[in-house]
Amino acid sequence: MKTTAFHKMMKIFLLILTGVAIVFLFILFCRPKNAGKNTYQVSQLSRGDIKVTVSSTGTLAAHDTVEVGTEVSGTVKEIFVDYNQNVKKGQLLARLKTDLLESSVLDAKANLAKAQAQSEEARINYGKNKTLYEKGFLSEKEFLPFKTANETANASLQSAQAALDRAKTNLEYAIIRSPIDGIILERAIEVGQTVAASFSTPKMFVIAQDLSKMRIKALVDETDISQIKTNQAVTFTVSAYPEKTFSGKVFQIRRQPINVSNVVNYSVIVDAPNEENLLFPGMTTTIEFIVNQAKDVLLVSSEALKFTPPLNMKHGPKRGRPGKDMPKMDGGGGLPPPPPDFMAESANKDVGILWSLDEKGNLKPNRVKAGLSDELNTAVYGEQLSEGMNIITGYATGVAKKNTASSMPRPPGFF
Repeated sequence: MKTTAFHKMMKIFLLILTGVAIVFLFILFCRPKNAGKNTYQVSQLSRGDIKVTVSSTGTLAAHDTVEVGTEVSGTVKEIFVDYNQNVKKGQLLARLKTDLLESSVLDAKANLAKAQAQSEEARINYGKNKTLYEKGFLSEKEFLPFKTANETANASLQSAQAALDRAKTNLEYAIIRSPIDGIILERAIEVGQTVAASFSTPKMFVIAQDLSKMRIKALVDETDISQIKTNQAVTFTVSAYPEKTFSGKVFQIRRQPINVSNVVNYSVIVDAPNEENLLFPGMTTTIEFIVNQAKDVLLVSSEALKFTPPLNMKHGPKRGRPGKDMPKMDGGGGLPPPPPDFMAESANKDVGILWSLDEKGNLKPNRVKAGLSDELNTAVYGEQLSEGMNIITGYATGVAKKNTASSMPRPPGFF
């Protein structure tokens, strides 16, 4: 019995020992090679263009539009044009029924004839009695009615002539003609429709002078309006052609504030050429006002300029000896100090350091001058830089940073 119990205990002991050995061997041979070492995210330097922009939205409209109406009331008798039709200045667009207007002209002519006859009679009577008055046969009181009658008849004659001119003008207004060369954007009437011009001029047609020249009315926030200038370059897109970028320039900055949801905005008018006739009035545009730009420059992720490797807390940047007292990185070398003349240029806020790995895997600093930035990328300049160069942007996901309690202070110019 004792022998059986002893064997069972030995079996349990051997199983435990075997398990411990397996775990030890797994940790020894199967753990990742880079365990305990810092690994980094890298980004390559690329060459390209960079722009600093102010974004906005706006609506396209024709460069110059004219609303055509009528100054007389009436019923539409004929329409001679339709949507998208090109018209010339003076071309007949529509005609109202003219029965009542023609009657008004005839009535005015009759009144004019009557006024002419009365004026002639008054003139003759005035001439005869004026002679008698001058010879002393009539007193001034007796002569005055003839003088008054003559002047009244002349005034009535002028009024009758004006009424006839007005009636003829109204008859001409019944014929609607184009005031400019252009294209019909809108036709707001139909045959048989009654238009009333008693209180305001009714809109009958909208004519655009030239659709090859469009304009965008955009709203720009008060925080960005200082960056917008007249003749400034602009790019924009429309939903109809999402892959195509159109260009324009700022024509006018209007100073009348517009409050939208308690935010002050200002209207900016943009000239937008439309030689291809792809743009239609009313389209919504997404606009980029180009504040500054640089072409054919080296670009790096803006995160790279924020990256700073940690130093050994014990020694710090003053006492640490590169490659000895500082913590070892991937290649076994220590963290090198900044370039010797870096501090001399520290007053320049555009100076920074990009970190890369040399042939042995050691961290290597590269002094650079930062240029334009669009938040995602930054233009950088430096003698040690070249296209395709791998630049450290941060630590790889899941890798713990070592000695973060005493990381290196960021040099001036870091973003």
